[in-house]
Amino acid sequence: MIGPELLERRASARAPAHAGAQRRHAHRSPPWVPAFAGTPAQLALRLVLLALAGAAAAATLLLLAPGCLAGPFATLPPLVYRWWYLSVLEGRPLWDQPLALAAAAIGLPLAGLAGTALALRRLPSRGLTEAARERWWVYLLLLLAATVIALWVSRAAATANALAVPGAAVLLATLLTRARRLTAPLPRALATLGALLLASPGQVAAAALLLLPGPVERARADSRRPSCAAATDVRALAALPPGTVFAPLDVTPELLVSTRHRAIAGGYHRGARAMERVLLGFTLPPDRARVIVTASGADYLIACPGLPELAQYRAAAPDGLWARLERGERVAWLMPLRVRGPVLAWRIARDPLPAGPARP
Repeated sequence: MIGPELLERRASARAPAHAGAQRRHAHRSPPWVPAFAGTPAQLALRLVLLALAGAAAAATLLLLAPGCLAGPFATLPPLVYRWWYLSVLEGRPLWDQPLALAAAAIGLPLAGLAGTALALRRLPSRGLTEAARERWWVYLLLLLAATVIALWVSRAAATANALAVPGAAVLLATLLTRARRLTAPLPRALATLGALLLASPGQVAAAALLLLPGPVERARADSRRPSCAAATDVRALAALPPGTVFAPLDVTPELLVSTRHRAIAGGYHRGARAMERVLLGFTLPPDRARVIVTASGADYLIACPGLPELAQYRAAAPDGLWARLERGERVAWLMPLRVRGPVLAWRIARDPLPAGPARP
């Protein structure tokens, strides 16, 4: 028989465990707070401490290196900053991008954030899923940080897009499940298509980019000369004796790879002064440009019509060296050279030639 004493002992043995469970339940975080963050008070304390640490780091930076507040490209010459850096869209914020390009960059991260929110909402509040909830919270914070960085620097969108795949997969699975509940064929097909589009908005924007003319197509349409299909057209210059070439910044990499020539500057911000010489050489009037070009020690001056960089030079300086060469005007100190394809080339003469209309 089970007597009262035995029942009392069993009840007493269960009481501490039951009380401990009640205490754990009382201190359990609300559903909107990840378990690893502790109670709301503990979370608030952690956030305050992180804010203080960030403020201390910012104050140290301001004290020791105030120039850094102007950004990493603040030391560029003003001309290089305006004409080169501001044209490098991948280093600019998302709001400076064309609409279709911005949508292609940020669409998938936004879908990933939405899917992650769905995952956290759908996870049952049982002890067995607490570890999964913590993992989703860590993933959400990481994806949110990557998305914010992508908004500020567009090239970081590649990382945000890669991180967004699990969240976007949850969103897609949720939408497809709802679409399959429809029985009518046409609504079901349309709902399935809509689910695929909503879960991959960046792909839709990327498709739109293929239909809209970009800067290269616009530059070719405005060019007064036969246009280069790409910077690779400068490979024709390999037929010339090796020398130093005064070339547009965007064709310098291909020139160095495909020929034995040297170049004055390329699109590398650490060579900012050489970049400034190239910009001035193509945009100053011919007489003033000659001082820049000849002082560089270049043997040739070349151009590839139809590239956005040269279209920018022409628009910024209608009476500059490149604008006049594109119109077919003769420049006394440039000797036209015949090369294959649309690329234009001149030998830089030390003694002026008679002026007159001519074209290479």
